[in-house]
Amino acid sequence: MDKRWKDNYDIAKMHFDDLGSLDDIPGRTTLGCWLSKQKMLKSFDKLSSEQITLLENIGMKWGTVRELEWKKYYKYVKRYYDTYGNINIPYSYKIYDIKLGMWLYRQRVAYSAKISNDKELMRLNKITNNEIKLLDDLGMIW
Repeated sequence: MDKRWKDNYDIAKMHFDDLGSLDDIPGRTTLGCWLSKQKMLKSFDKLSSEQITLLENIGMKWGTVRELEWKKYYKYVKRYYDTYGNINIPYSYKIYDIKLGMWLYRQRVAYSAKISNDKELMRLNKITNNEIKLLDDLGMIW
C-alpha cells in the first residue's frame, strides 16, 4: 500500500471517526473524488483485499452514486409507508429538505419510459426491475 493511498485513507477515516459516515462527502471535493476512484478501482479488481477491508471498516458503500442515492430516497419512502400504510405521497411532500414526493414522481416517469421503451426519456430517468419490485411491494401506483 503506497503512502499517498494511506494518507487519503487516513483523511477518510478521520471524517468517519468525526461524523460516523462517509455518505455526506460531496463528490467534487478531493476526498469525494478519491472515494469515487476507489469504487472504480474495486470494480476493476485493482484494490487489495486489505484496502477493501479498511474502506469497508469506515463505512464505504460500493454502489454507484445513483444506486446509493436511490436507496437513500427509498429508505424515506419505506419510513413513510411504515408510518402511514401507503405511499400516496403528495408531490410537494418534503422531509429533512428531501423532496420525497418529487422523487416518487420521477420514479413514475422512469417506469413509464421503461415500459413504453422511450429511449430519450429512459436516458434521463432510470429505474431497475429490482427498484420497481421494491416500490411495488409498498403498493406503488404507477
